Amino acid sequence: MALLDSYKFGLSVASHQAQAEELLGAMKLLMDDVASYKSAVALLAVHSAIAFNDAVLERLTGAAHKGQDHSTASRKTRSACGKNKIDISGIKHLEYLPSKKGEYSYSGIVDQETAEYAADKAEKFSNCTYRSGVLQRESSDA
Repeated sequence: MALLDSYKFGLSVASHQAQAEELLGAMKLLMDDVASYKSAVALLAVHSAIAFNDAVLERLTGAAHKGQDHSTASRKTRSACGKNKIDISGIKHLEYLPSKKGEYSYSGIVDQETAEYAADKAEKFSNCTYRSGVLQRESSDA
C-alpha cells in the first residue's frame, strides 16, 4: 500500500480521526435513547463519516476535501483507494450519509428507524477505515 509518509501528514490525519471518533462516540452514547435524540444521532452519523473521510483522504492524498460537495469527496476517496489497491466496498456507507445531510439538517423529520440506519452506516464506514489499514486505532497501552 503506497500510503503517504505518516510523519509528514500525521497531525492532520490524527486531528480528523480524533474528531471523527468524538462524533461517533457521541452518536453511540445517544443511541441509548435514540427515540429522544433521533435527529442528533443522524447528524452525528453524517458528520462522523465526513470526518473519517477527511482523515482517509489526508492519509492517502495529503489533503482532505475542502468544500460542501461531499459527493466529490466520496469520489476522491474511491479513486485514492483504487490507486492504492484498497478495498472500496465500505465507501457505499460513506456515500449514503453525506447525501442525507441536508435532509437530516433541515427537514426536521428524522424517525427512529432512519436514525438507526444512519448510525449503522457510520459505524460500518468507520470499521472499514480501520479494517483496510488506512487508519490505525489508538493504542490503549499508554
